[in-house]
Amino acid sequence: MAINPIAPVEALTQIVKMGEATAPQQANFADWVGKQINETDLKIREAETQVQKLALGEADNLHQVMISLARAKTSFELTVQVRNRILEGIQEVMRMSV
Repeated sequence: MAINPIAPVEALTQIVKMGEATAPQQANFADWVGKQINETDLKIREAETQVQKLALGEADNLHQVMISLARAKTSFELTVQVRNRILEGIQEVMRMSV
């Protein structure tokens, strides 16, 4: 005797499988930190390039150079603060008694 599955349940499992395939992956914290460090590095390099162009007389807009420097500085300070918080968290975990 053969038992046939109920058709709506089969369709529902296919929908669930499709949802799993298209569901976005959760971002890893380490990947996010790495991405932010790379972005900070790019901003610093861009600012250095613009300062060099300004020193050589190739840059016309001093305001854009200063804005680029401010963005690089702010991004660097944010990266340092995130690093400090991570280290504080690690130190707090290390102080916990088991």
